Amino acid sequence: MSWLRAASVSLDVDLANMSAYLYQQGIAHRITEEQGSQVIWVQQAATIEAVQDLVNRIARGELQIDVQQRQAEPGETPAVPSWFAGLSLFPVTLFLMALSILGAALVEWDYSFSIVHWLTFQDVSIVDRRPQLGDLALTLSSGEYWRLITPIFLHFGLFHILFNGLWLWEFGRRLEVFMGGRQFIGMVLIVGLISNMAQYAWQGPSLFGGMSGVLYGLLGFLWIRQR
Repeated sequence: MSWLRAASVSLDVDLANMSAYLYQQGIAHRITEEQGSQVIWVQQAATIEAVQDLVNRIARGELQIDVQQRQAEPGETPAVPSWFAGLSLFPVTLFLMALSILGAALVEWDYSFSIVHWLTFQDVSIVDRRPQLGDLALTLSSGEYWRLITPIFLHFGLFHILFNGLWLWEFGRRLEVFMGGRQFIGMVLIVGLISNMAQYAWQGPSLFGGMSGVLYGLLGFLWIRQR
């Protein structure tokens, strides 16, 4: 996904209503801060002129946008809330959240690890109610390379999945719109691989999981990119 620069305005201009209006008109866009100004980016070249005209009219005081939610008339089917309609913009983020919730459910309900053991960094077996870890090199030599990634979806406890799910939604939807779905999933896989290997190198053989390492990577990227 490539983004096209449409317009630039001062930082003291509130673009919230204009952004909501553009979304209502089906114009995909994003707004960033670049060198002391707000920059409006769009996906389609055909919308650049319309966005520029809108910005210029607002700047000259010729137009004020007041975005309000209209109440449905009796017998009329209510419109789909805008936030719900916007979910279609973040399919990769929602898919990652769904896999994380599924991973948390497996950890909670699969007491014998009959399924979970396929997703851990090292193979795990339960002996006398205690987890026994297999040899990583032996596991990888058998071709089970997915284990280098899949621990990011395992979550241990309700607060673990709630915390990670919240920040995955906050960071993921911003980056998915900014980068595009393919690049975003690529970043998640790369950061997940690095964080899992770093966890293993630092702590040694252990049972671990969660999206925290990925989230720190996404946070770092957002921070550096914004600066």
